[in-house]
Amino acid sequence: MTRFRSAAGLTLLSFFFVAIASDASAAGRLSALHGFTGPEGAGPAAPLMRGADGNFYGTAQDGGDFNVGTIFRMTPGGVVTLMHSFTGGADGMTPFGALMQANDGNFYGTTYSGGAVGFGTVFRMTPSGTVTTIHAFAGGADGANPHAAVIQATDGNLYGTTQLGGVPNRGTLFGMTLAGAIFFRYTFTGNADGAYPYAPLIQARDGSLYGTVYSGDISTFGRVFKMTGTTVTNIHTFLSGSDGANPVSALVEGTDGFFYGTTHLGGAFNLGTAYKMTPTGNVTIIKAFSGGAEGANPDTTLIQPRDGNFYGAARVGAAGYGTLYKMNPAGVVTVLHTFTGGADGATPAAALIEGAPGKLYGTAVDGGSSTKGVVFRLATNIAGAVAGDFDGDGKADNTVFRPSTGNWFIRGSSASATYTWGGGADIPVAGDYDGDGQADVAVWRPSTGTWFIIESGTGTGFTYTWGANGDIPVPGDYDGDHITDIAVFRPSTGVWYIIMSSTGIGATYTWGGGGDIPVAADYDGDGKTDIAVFRPSTGDWYIIKSSTHFGSVSTWGGPGDIPVQADYDGDGKADIAVFRPSTGVWYIIKSSSTGFVYTWGGGADIPVPGDYDGDGKADIAVFRPSTGTWFIITSTTQTGSVFTWGGSGDIPIPKRP
Repeated sequence: MTRFRSAAGLTLLSFFFVAIASDASAAGRLSALHGFTGPEGAGPAAPLMRGADGNFYGTAQDGGDFNVGTIFRMTPGGVVTLMHSFTGGADGMTPFGALMQANDGNFYGTTYSGGAVGFGTVFRMTPSGTVTTIHAFAGGADGANPHAAVIQATDGNLYGTTQLGGVPNRGTLFGMTLAGAIFFRYTFTGNADGAYPYAPLIQARDGSLYGTVYSGDISTFGRVFKMTGTTVTNIHTFLSGSDGANPVSALVEGTDGFFYGTTHLGGAFNLGTAYKMTPTGNVTIIKAFSGGAEGANPDTTLIQPRDGNFYGAARVGAAGYGTLYKMNPAGVVTVLHTFTGGADGATPAAALIEGAPGKLYGTAVDGGSSTKGVVFRLATNIAGAVAGDFDGDGKADNTVFRPSTGNWFIRGSSASATYTWGGGADIPVAGDYDGDGQADVAVWRPSTGTWFIIESGTGTGFTYTWGANGDIPVPGDYDGDHITDIAVFRPSTGVWYIIMSSTGIGATYTWGGGGDIPVAADYDGDGKTDIAVFRPSTGDWYIIKSSTHFGSVSTWGGPGDIPVQADYDGDGKADIAVFRPSTGVWYIIKSSSTGFVYTWGGGADIPVPGDYDGDGKADIAVFRPSTGTWFIITSTTQTGSVFTWGGSGDIPIPKRP
């Protein structure tokens, strides 16, 4: 690549992006979505789960009408609704485990205590919030005090553990029908099989169940066990310093076939470890936590989103309140957020979950405005920058490019700026070309086929020649490495020319032709941009999904319609959609459900869908060039906002098509 510098443009650009990066990093890119106050819950210690309706569901160990715990529902934007207040009676109390939505549509969970005789329960909750106890633990051989969630295995039954109970009072493992009938029970003895299972089970790809126990009467540092059929086998015994001690988290099966997990203690500093384990139980420590900035006591179950890294939380951090971290499969840890104990929360004790791509959600037991815990969202660059997000806060910024002067006017969420880059017949092609989670300012010059790009991470500009006059620029992440790839579509031949950023090697694909409009987007949710075109003459969408490499054809729209593909339902997949200027109607097929129509804008308005509220869903929006007015319906609130930014002749970013 030929690097270049433009003194005037780069000086202003560097100032703008350095200021934004500082603001974004100070906030840790973490947003506290809800601070618990007590009536809706307090002390959330369990992971969230995402229901079939797109909302998040969780439990709080305290709070509610009787201050013994609650179940709550939360929208992706953070609006919390109380679903159930536990009474401490037959319905139980103190839920430590997450909910699970079974194939019957109901939610299932556990309470640590309460129930008919006080040893905890397994309950069912309907989507409307009606709770029924399906099993009350009786102590003794029946088990007592389930600390973890239940899972539904491929046989349709529920499986879980109790921390205590069994004849030696060292905990049990059970199988249960959805009606609550226990058909299998294993009692831990505290000997070779260990004692005190805290974490939920997982079902691996081999069909077996795997779990951990905290300690044992002999070799007191914990175990990993495997259950195949009704046979339970200890496959690893922890030895403290050499491989960790006292796991309280579940395993996760990595994409590489290994299992990954964490221990509360052990390792070189006796502050906890992350480990990799073969299916036969051979364990290798990949990270020994040292305290300080990276944290200690990594008690939460790891998750592995589509970027291949692992994400987790440590209960203790540099400020004493815990950290969120990213860890690659080799064990290299990057701290993403250090909790302050204030509005952002304190003491993260539960696993993160991924909502929309690049959005991780979690809970902290303490902190928040009322010191009763929080639900938070962490923006990462798992999926690269949100389209049009120049300040990296996970929200699209209102931006216009003025060809007559080459000025970019950015109305950022954290800062605004005006500077000069490009002009004349240049086409704006903003994208995340350096993979830092922020959109980079860029233009493509058709007369020479030259790309002029400023990397937001360094403020450095570079040029690249790719394409020719008559081509249409189609930047996207075609190789799934979270970096925007330079690409053009040549209508005269139907050929796509793409430079894969992961290899630097060019690739060509023939798909579409004259009159077709390129509509590249991630339609299958695999993190890679799919090659696609929209044919206005017939309303046909021709898509090659990168996950299968097979083409598909869908008919949606017609002559005069403008394609407005975007992820309107937040499931990580682009939805087929068109905007009809003659009527102002949006026709959208949500990949998670069915089609719907919405009237917003019309005439000469330019559609500019984007995630303006940061909830992981594209918002319906138009830009009116005659007045420079933006009209946006945010998906979080379903309310409209109107403001002026730009004017006649300006090109809004992101513009469709």
